[in-house]
Amino acid sequence: MGGEFEDSSRRALRVSRELRAALTDLGGVLLPTECVGCGAWDEMVCDRCLAQILGEPQALDLELAGIPGFAVANYEGAMRRFVLAGKHDPRLDLRSYFAAAGENAAVLAARLGVMRCHREVFVVPAPSTTPGASSPVAGAFATGIMSGLVKSGVASQSGVLEVLKMRPGTKKQAGLGYSQRVTNRHHQMTLVAPGAGSELSGAAVVLADDVSATGSTLREMARVLQGAGTEILGGFVFATSQFSQ
Repeated sequence: MGGEFEDSSRRALRVSRELRAALTDLGGVLLPTECVGCGAWDEMVCDRCLAQILGEPQALDLELAGIPGFAVANYEGAMRRFVLAGKHDPRLDLRSYFAAAGENAAVLAARLGVMRCHREVFVVPAPSTTPGASSPVAGAFATGIMSGLVKSGVASQSGVLEVLKMRPGTKKQAGLGYSQRVTNRHHQMTLVAPGAGSELSGAAVVLADDVSATGSTLREMARVLQGAGTEILGGFVFATSQFSQ
């Protein structure tokens, strides 16, 4: 995929200029004076960080038979800071970058031929542990994947379905060890509505999450959705710490 990666790099520079121009035009918004990821001066997201955001997705073992997994970046250094800023800094709106990452990842992953083509494919983002809330990172990433599936021809049409929720009292994964993370997600998700299963039966779906350390969130999503009769084509995360372990 060397040529494809070169295309991605050139596209990264073009998208960088377009995003910066759009953000600069937003009146009354105080933009940071350094890169969110690495701290490079006078750039919201520098070219080097953007190249990682729009990088070639790496294979991620989800421990789910027949379901390919993909991760855009390693959850460390600049990309870890980028994700945390996108999730927790109310002064920043980085959704355009995560959407661009999702679209690019879906397009490049589709070229591997591991996802069957369907007329309609839905992208299901991971639910938040906060009732009634959703992760701006996972949501934007899912929207980008939706666009990439159509652009690549995997789907004729696509949409984002927020059909999963966490059970009340489920803890966040942050600060937990490997085995604790796995246990903390085991049988902790359900469909948002009791009758949603019949509507999902036979649907083709793709899973999306912002960060994965153990893959337990994606596996729990797969358990619920497969129980509802869906066909899961693949799973995408923006960043993973599995490559650093």
